[in-house]
Amino acid sequence: MVYHFWHEQPLEQMVLAEIHQKKNFWTINQPSKPSWGIRSIFRSRDLAKPHICYLVGNEADIDFWNQPWHPRGVLSSLIPRHNTVSSLSSLTSLDQIHLDGPWNPTLNIGSLAREKAILSEVLFNDTASNLPIWKPNSNGLFTAKSGWEVTRQKFVKPGWASRIWFSCHIPRHALVSWKALKNGLSTTDNLPFLDPSVNRSCILCNFGLESVTHLFFQCNYSKWIWNIILGKLGHRRNPNPDLLQEELWLANNFKGAGQTSKLAYIAFEAAIYIIWIERNNRVFHKISLPNSTLLSEILILVRSKVLGMKIEEEDNPSNRAIASNFGCTLSPKFRPPEFCSWLKPVQGTYKINSDASLDAEG
Repeated sequence: MVYHFWHEQPLEQMVLAEIHQKKNFWTINQPSKPSWGIRSIFRSRDLAKPHICYLVGNEADIDFWNQPWHPRGVLSSLIPRHNTVSSLSSLTSLDQIHLDGPWNPTLNIGSLAREKAILSEVLFNDTASNLPIWKPNSNGLFTAKSGWEVTRQKFVKPGWASRIWFSCHIPRHALVSWKALKNGLSTTDNLPFLDPSVNRSCILCNFGLESVTHLFFQCNYSKWIWNIILGKLGHRRNPNPDLLQEELWLANNFKGAGQTSKLAYIAFEAAIYIIWIERNNRVFHKISLPNSTLLSEILILVRSKVLGMKIEEEDNPSNRAIASNFGCTLSPKFRPPEFCSWLKPVQGTYKINSDASLDAEG
């Protein structure tokens, strides 16, 4: 929507005609009962306003106080209008003051040094129209990327995000895992408007309230699956009581970008995805499978994905065992040959058929 403010005139005329006003597009108020489209346009206008200024060509068409024509922003937010001399506060359009030459002598602004400094920064062009400038871009041109970056709501990126969206992830598995780690799955505890008569117990084990924490992996049904996978990864332990803690444990124990660490995360995400699909099948389709069937499906998915990867790993017994447990073969790292040369022994040193040398003193 912000794109339209770059090509303002057609949109401006449409909005003004829609609400039957002949005022400046940037200063009109939103109607009391706007349509969805008009409401979206006004919301985008407010988002775009701080990032637009103008190369002024038609001073009479500029609202002096309320339009975002100045490089610093809207003047009413820069200069306290109620504290300004009446001659300046009464200005309505930019053509009432000569910024490209001597100040208008009818205006009593003799001591307004700060205002003069601000107004001296006005940008002019030689045409008869006002040309918009998109301030976030150094060339002044609007792009969808820059519009998105300055108007979107930004959040701190969690540390686990790059580990979930690693290079060999399965997209649908990573998406469900990402939502699970953000507690964004539609479990019954995340549905506040759910009918109170609906059973909120875990549909997998029929014990305990359904939640992301319970499903992954405190539920006896899913815990059994994850414990088998942990065993194949070389660990015998109970899962952490929180999915974020379990992911952090996985990150600390399977570091690097080798085959084994990627295998561990493929298995982790596949387990979350398959368990969530089973939960949905039971809720919506009344179809249930034993956890042993889900485990077999997870192992097939992991094996198929890992066999298609060409990622090397250190050749050691632990990594070989993990690869074998999932029906995979290890791709050992290639070690280039190391070349060395012998130095001529110093005088008085003798070489015998051993791994060491003896000097003249024995």
